[in-house]
Amino acid sequence: MSNKKKRKKELKKKKFTKKKNSLFIIIMVVLIVGSSLSYAGVRVYQQEQNERTQKGAEYYNKALAAYEEGKFEDALKQIDQALRYEKAANYIELKGDILIGLNRSEEALEIYKRALEENETNTNLLVKLANLEITLNNYESAINYLSKILELEDNDDVRLSRAQLYFNIEDYENAVADLNLLLEKSENDLELLVRRAECYLKLGQDELANKDIERIAAIDPSYVQLSQVQGDYEMQQNNYEQAITKYTNAVEETNDPKALLKRGDAYYQLEQYQNAINDYTAYLESNPNDIDALSRLSSCYIHLENYELAYNTLLKLHELEPKNNDYLYQLGYSAYMRKDYENTITYWKKYEDNGGKDKEILFVIAICYSNMENYDQASKYYTKCIKNKVQEGSSYFNRGSIYLSKQEYEKALEDFKKSYDLNEQKDYSRYNQGLAYMNLNQFRESTAAFEEVVEISSNQELINQAKDWLSRYYVK
Repeated sequence: MSNKKKRKKELKKKKFTKKKNSLFIIIMVVLIVGSSLSYAGVRVYQQEQNERTQKGAEYYNKALAAYEEGKFEDALKQIDQALRYEKAANYIELKGDILIGLNRSEEALEIYKRALEENETNTNLLVKLANLEITLNNYESAINYLSKILELEDNDDVRLSRAQLYFNIEDYENAVADLNLLLEKSENDLELLVRRAECYLKLGQDELANKDIERIAAIDPSYVQLSQVQGDYEMQQNNYEQAITKYTNAVEETNDPKALLKRGDAYYQLEQYQNAINDYTAYLESNPNDIDALSRLSSCYIHLENYELAYNTLLKLHELEPKNNDYLYQLGYSAYMRKDYENTITYWKKYEDNGGKDKEILFVIAICYSNMENYDQASKYYTKCIKNKVQEGSSYFNRGSIYLSKQEYEKALEDFKKSYDLNEQKDYSRYNQGLAYMNLNQFRESTAAFEEVVEISSNQELINQAKDWLSRYYVK
């Protein structure tokens, strides 16, 4: 290679190396500057986060102070501000507590659930959720929360609460299982023995129940709950007189309203309805919305034919359970027995609309409309009766009577023929046929009808009326 060419090549190499070095320097500068900017950004972000945390804590403390002073509305505003800065589990939980203070239980429940998502092992929160579900009568949900606590720790109070909830939902076997575990630790605990005996009675395991009752009596024959559980046992054996004696002892010893309720049940079984009423009424003074007691009370009033008080008691039940068809039916019945036809119709229509299966009410509704002189509606309901095969003969006869009064003689005639064929007031059905024929100027047919009435009827007044028509419109 010539010297000239060699030198030219070296110059190109130097130029490339110089460019490469320049590019490396630029990259290094960019990296250094970028790294500095990134570090600065992190510092700014951390500073902002610290400020948000601090701000959230300030609002949280204000909310907590307002909550402890009972200023729940102000506390709610403060905690909402705190949650804008940080969604901490304790912030969410405090909001639930505040909502409870504001009697907004359903909202509190959802908030507590959100808080639990942040910390699923928070037993304090699980207790709050269980208690809230209990106040909302969601016993199965409450049991689930109590079960989660028992998975985390063995807690006798929690287990006892769960046993009571199992009892409330009539899961007596699981209630017994929990009570057995508790009795393993405290075999002579009288309260636990009473509760287990009650469960055994519900399960029909009377011998096991009696063993617990005898054990209670051996440990402490004056134990305050002994008489009541003994009464429960006697009720189970249908020994109502003995049950009343035991419940009377319980009332005198404990003044427990439940003993009054149970004694009322024993009196009811003996058909001593006034005594039952006295006990149910006394019990309801402290438990005014007890569905079972109100239902039994209304039943006592009906047995004693005191339909006014039965109706008023059933109104209370209807307020508590508007969709309960039994109460709608009984309201209609009580209203009818009071000759309150308008309310009979109102409540039995509700019963029908709510899926009530007793079609016999259609006939009574028709009668009510007739008694109110609303014959169009009465006729409509007699037609419903006929379609549903309810009191067919009477429905044809009564609808025919309406047609006759409205001078719709052909329709009346058809209905009285049907009622006659169904043996419904056969003599009157035939007599009314005669009236319809006569008004249709079919005198030969009317004569035949009236003559038959004279032959078949045992009602002298009806016979005389038929003879009177025959004397005026007789046609051979």
